[in-house]
Amino acid sequence: MLDEPIWQSEAKQWLLLDGALVGHVVRYARGQVDNGIDVINLFWNSPWKDLDDIGPVIVEFHPELFNWAQQQAGYRYGLAFESDAPLITLYEHWQCIIRYPQPQGGDFLLRLYDPVIWDYFFLASAKPIQTQLFGPMHTVHTFGALEQRWQHYLKPVDDGEMSVEPIRQMKVSDEQWQALTEASRHYQAIRVMEHAEKYFPQLLSAPDAKSNHQWVMEELRRLSKIGASDDRSALLYINILGRMGNIWDEQNPNHQEFTQLLLSHEQLPTARIEQVEKLSADYHQSNKSGTDI
Repeated sequence: MLDEPIWQSEAKQWLLLDGALVGHVVRYARGQVDNGIDVINLFWNSPWKDLDDIGPVIVEFHPELFNWAQQQAGYRYGLAFESDAPLITLYEHWQCIIRYPQPQGGDFLLRLYDPVIWDYFFLASAKPIQTQLFGPMHTVHTFGALEQRWQHYLKPVDDGEMSVEPIRQMKVSDEQWQALTEASRHYQAIRVMEHAEKYFPQLLSAPDAKSNHQWVMEELRRLSKIGASDDRSALLYINILGRMGNIWDEQNPNHQEFTQLLLSHEQLPTARIEQVEKLSADYHQSNKSGTDI
């Protein structure tokens, strides 16, 4: 169970809970916590109003509610933040920053209430945009599962060089789109690590989880350059490394054969990975049988 964040100010404390992972948030908040608690669903009166039963919810911080949300979703429960703004102001701000009107029409949901997505998106934003993302908030708190500690984001101080207007309509830069890709890859790397821990623990030789995660992220970026980014390809790829070692090392006896197959353009990337994974399994079984003789 996570401890509470170390609050950074005397401002009011809030939670923003991911209703897709923490079910029945509104009902629980109203039924189990003190009467009169402030709570609002960000999907109300939005393009996603038909999904408001799994929408993100802003609610006053309460230890009981915080612990209950963690029991359901762990560190992915959402965010904690501090602000003295009224609930309607927070609602309007968060509705604005999670809604990206696409040039071709329709709205894209920016899940900035996810702790990992907030981390990557915020850090990829220029300082004036960071200030806009904060809006009426003073501090945002996310829990880093790899570091096993809280991350505290303070609203950037206006240095007077430029006036920062409130966000009226979200725009997303190339750097921010790349950050969203990296956030998705971050979660994929965690899933790959779980697979490796079970079947190929020797791959995770770094002294801490964050370093092992960084290694997996680099391998997934390499895989993406081959043209594959789906979970199945990622797991097959880690099987190859687990059986054959670093096939990109020219000293590896299988380097030339395996890399040529992976980098060829005669098949789709997913088909190439499947072929090499099967080949690695055959080699591994052959070597194992030879050792048993």
